[in-house]
Amino acid sequence: MGRYFGVANQILASLISLGLAAMSVSGFLMWRKRKPGRAIGAPSRPQLDSPMRAWFRGLTVLGIVFQMMGLTMLIVWMSNRLLFSPARYSTR
Repeated sequence: MGRYFGVANQILASLISLGLAAMSVSGFLMWRKRKPGRAIGAPSRPQLDSPMRAWFRGLTVLGIVFQMMGLTMLIVWMSNRLLFSPARYSTR
């Protein structure tokens, strides 16, 4: 494959390959110098909202954009609250 375009192609491909190898090695060396002693050096995970809040917000936006979907979700939520509420089953 290297013979298709001659020596210029071989030199160009070699320079690109050496550049990629140099970037890999220099990236590892920079990470190694920057990382703390025994820790991995990655930033801590940010505190996010609970997943259900994100779902609720997303479904609210969808319900506003698509009104029939929002009405359907509201009817299902209300019927679920009326038929399967915890207070209904705790009187036993």
